[in-house]
Amino acid sequence: MNSRALLVLFTSAFLGCGQQSGNPGEPAATPRSVETAVAIAAVRILPERPTPQSTLEAQVRFSGGQPEQVAYQWLRNGTPLPGAIVTTLKGEQLRKGDFITVQVRIGQPGRGEEAKSDAVVIGNTPPVVDWVEINPRQPTSSDTLEAVVSGKDRDQDQLIYAYSWAVNGEKVIGQNGSSLDKRYFRRGDRVQLAATPFDGADWGKEVTGAGVTIRNSPPTIVSTPPERFESLSYRYQVKAEDADGDPLRFSLRGNVPSGMKIDEATGVLEWQMAVPKEATTWEYEVVAQDPEGLKSVQKITLKYTPTT
Repeated sequence: MNSRALLVLFTSAFLGCGQQSGNPGEPAATPRSVETAVAIAAVRILPERPTPQSTLEAQVRFSGGQPEQVAYQWLRNGTPLPGAIVTTLKGEQLRKGDFITVQVRIGQPGRGEEAKSDAVVIGNTPPVVDWVEINPRQPTSSDTLEAVVSGKDRDQDQLIYAYSWAVNGEKVIGQNGSSLDKRYFRRGDRVQLAATPFDGADWGKEVTGAGVTIRNSPPTIVSTPPERFESLSYRYQVKAEDADGDPLRFSLRGNVPSGMKIDEATGVLEWQMAVPKEATTWEYEVVAQDPEGLKSVQKITLKYTPTT
């Protein structure tokens, strides 16, 4: 009876010691969880065809979950860009032709996984037109119109322009140069100019200027007065041209010789000279004027010297 009781106590004491922790008072250890391996499945840069105006974005796809730590480093032509360590990169610090990649790392440096994207190439930025004007600013029907354009190119490329002229809203077919001849418009017409820039790779957007209104053109006296008297009768056919085709009115002003007259409509000037007793000089002006008051003035000097 005593021997059986002693055996049971010994066995109970042994089992109790096997359940105790190594340090009395500490909680029992729990089993460690099994960590799932996180990896970088793919890295790419969007947009795929960026320009210096683009904002580049690194898109990363992970397998096995989402990592706690992700580090980025952007590279230009294989060289890390200082401070470029976030998911995006502004194209303002890039130039046409640059090769851009992004390096992605998960985990601690030297202990995590790294992957690099394929390179994207910074493309051309289309040029832009700032403003378009026509010279002269107040043209007449006798002027040739000239284009004045200001444009810029982000890549510092040399620009050329294609032009489009319109008169009263109708495009002038075949006129794509920087000037427009006077035969394409007349007084009162509204002329506009559009310019499209080209940088050698891409065309920019067409920009249309404010335009100009063709004003009245003054007449022009095109004849030359006789240089000498053939007799005491003096005759001069004044000829004038007007780009607008206006009827002209002729007149005389200044120190007009006594008896000299000009036909207001035809411009025929006639004078029956009274021979002076001494040397005399007459200085006067022939005027051709259109209905709106624009004038062409020709100054004439006549000298008489008595013969001895």
